[in-house]
Amino acid sequence: MRKKITGILNMILAVVLAVGTRTFLHVCKGGMSMGGDSAMGSENAMGGMDMSQAPCLGIPHASLIVGIVLALTGIVFLASGNKKVAGLASGIANVILGVVTVGIPTFIFGVCSAPHMHCHMVTRPALIIVGAVVFVTGAVNAVVELRSSDAVETEAEAKLATN
Repeated sequence: MRKKITGILNMILAVVLAVGTRTFLHVCKGGMSMGGDSAMGSENAMGGMDMSQAPCLGIPHASLIVGIVLALTGIVFLASGNKKVAGLASGIANVILGVVTVGIPTFIFGVCSAPHMHCHMVTRPALIIVGAVVFVTGAVNAVVELRSSDAVETEAEAKLATN
């Protein structure tokens, strides 16, 4: 039951990452004019920076890639015959994907410096939360699979020692 829940959770988080950053968790719109004109072009709420140079514009693309990989780990986890190996591999992959997801809006791409922008107020915290959930889910899966593998090995060693 835990494995089904984990696989389904992976799929839901993958959809949030892949679709969410293009819809309700969107970043600043690339061609959006934020008001004001200057001799060099339009100024905006980002301190005169052209929106095509906004650091957050790469977030949807990176989130889509992470979402696809996360969905694939969920599919492999659900479809695999060897649940122990799949659980451990999925757990380790989720730990890495969680760190990458948190890193996308923080240290990989970053967000706009203007605190009132959507990418700063909504996208960044949402991706940090999703990344933390992916990380924790992966860490728990990896630890549970390692402990259950150790328990099986210990039982096997005990049986061999008694024979």
